[in-house]
Amino acid sequence: MKNPNLQAALALKNIFFCLGLIFRYPDETVYTEIRQKLEAFDGFFSEYGEGLPPLPRVSDLQGEYVSLFVNNKGFVPALPYASFHMDQGQLMGRTYFRIRHILEESGFRLDASAPELEDHLSILLESCAALVRIIIEKNGDSSKCQNANAGLLELRSCMEHWVDDFAEKVTLHASMDFYRISSEALKNFIHDLDNIFNQVLGVNQKNSHITEVNR
Repeated sequence: MKNPNLQAALALKNIFFCLGLIFRYPDETVYTEIRQKLEAFDGFFSEYGEGLPPLPRVSDLQGEYVSLFVNNKGFVPALPYASFHMDQGQLMGRTYFRIRHILEESGFRLDASAPELEDHLSILLESCAALVRIIIEKNGDSSKCQNANAGLLELRSCMEHWVDDFAEKVTLHASMDFYRISSEALKNFIHDLDNIFNQVLGVNQKNSHITEVNR
């Protein structure tokens, strides 16, 4: 594993964190942070999507989040949980416990106040940001960095399996552009991660001793 490109790695970490923020429930604090940070990622959204997604009023965004990801007249159009997609509709299935193990191996645990489980899309993306941070801090060295390398590859593989279906459902059911554009950019970004990890972090499948989730 070669040393990471530190400037590009920092940008990658920030992209993961921003995307994780976007797919959190937009309470007032989260909404304010999205509004403050979003314009800084204009280049990302232009490369992977249609440009910056227009940010609606907080109350409208909250309503859209609930109707897409929580409950819409008795069903959830786009469930953002990895286990649901990877484990044949089961919540807290094998994938959930595998993701928990990945985080524990890397020295992380979910804060008790977090409203979502470890396999929620927002947590997966924030976890990727944290794993990239480890690689930056260790500069590609140490066993902890190797664990972060393997964890990144496995989380990428997990998301790659279901992000197309997720984005398609968001596009089908969204009533405004924010999550539709964000989901499409996320999908394209996830599918480019093998190339990004190799170029920016020196991380590739040959470096990993962990196979794909549930494979």
